[in-house]
Amino acid sequence: MKDLEKEVLVYASDRGLGSFLALVSPLQFYGIEINPYAFELAQTTLWIGYLQWHYRTRGDINPPQPVIRDFRNIENRDAVLAYDRMEYVLDERGVPVSRWDGVSMKPSPVTGEDVPDDSKRVPLERYVNPRKAAWPEAAQGTQQAFRRQCQVWSALLYSRSPLG
Repeated sequence: MKDLEKEVLVYASDRGLGSFLALVSPLQFYGIEINPYAFELAQTTLWIGYLQWHYRTRGDINPPQPVIRDFRNIENRDAVLAYDRMEYVLDERGVPVSRWDGVSMKPSPVTGEDVPDDSKRVPLERYVNPRKAAWPEAAQGTQQAFRRQCQVWSALLYSRSPLG
């Protein structure tokens, strides 16, 4: 995105269309990740990529301070399912019901081909009050900045068009 932004800025400058503020930042990326490790990794990767681009294109000029901000634009949750809580399914004796883990395999004693390993089990879960997960609207300021940038890019793209 930053490379595209640079291309637009150079294009505008080369054609005397004025200068524009650089608006692409980690704030404009939104993500939902259920795995806690992947959630932390996604946040870190976004900032590392932004800082690498900054120093690659601007040399020793320091980025705005503070360098890393918590925009809370990547959430650690399920993107599809919301629920009040998760509980384990119990049988009539109160023992947790389990199922195959969905991953582990073992060689078949008959064919030698991989088959599910039924000894690898995980508890069966039930979601209390399941519902569609909410997808929040983008922040109002981000929406306005995005619309302004789209107008700028559209103007630049149409000025490149042979139709005028």
